Amino acid sequence: MNTSIHQSLNFVNYDTLLMQLDTDLALSEAHGLLVGLLCTKSLYQFNVMGWLHELGEDVPNWDDLDTNTQQEITTLIENTNSQLTDPLYSFMPFLPNDDELLSERTQALGEWCVGFLAGLSLGGYYIDPEAVQNDISEALRDISAIAKLASDNLGQSEEEEKAFIEVVEYVRVAVLLILNTLSSMRDDKPPKEENCLVH
Repeated sequence: MNTSIHQSLNFVNYDTLLMQLDTDLALSEAHGLLVGLLCTKSLYQFNVMGWLHELGEDVPNWDDLDTNTQQEITTLIENTNSQLTDPLYSFMPFLPNDDELLSERTQALGEWCVGFLAGLSLGGYYIDPEAVQNDISEALRDISAIAKLASDNLGQSEEEEKAFIEVVEYVRVAVLLILNTLSSMRDDKPPKEENCLVH
């Protein structure tokens, strides 16, 4: 199920990387935060240091990171942005692999949604599901509800697994809908410089 980003990025490796950086957020929530920010800002407007700061007050500044760590973070950001803008709609939330317990994946999905909503807010998009346009108001309300999902007492039944897959697919499509709506509202004129990531 979790293809696309998992074909080029390893969840366990990035989870370890964030732990080494002493982040306050788990990887799925950190990725949701990243996606939320990218929905409100183009890649060339994205501030890596701002994102790192939101991951935890003890996370080192960008300039203090070694070259390999900087490259891994850049790869994560650019890969995610490529998925979001892919005409084939390859975007997927970055979640634990399918062989992990369903309860762990469900918790990670809830955390991803928490991060996504926080990213929208930090990116300057005030989230009021009752006031926003009708085409995304339901999506925002549903993602808010999914963010509160409880993973307790979940088993590994085929029915529960199928339901989880359907929820992940709903989140994926909802995020792309929100991205499309917000993209039409923002100024996307690219800068003259070729290096797009703002550090």
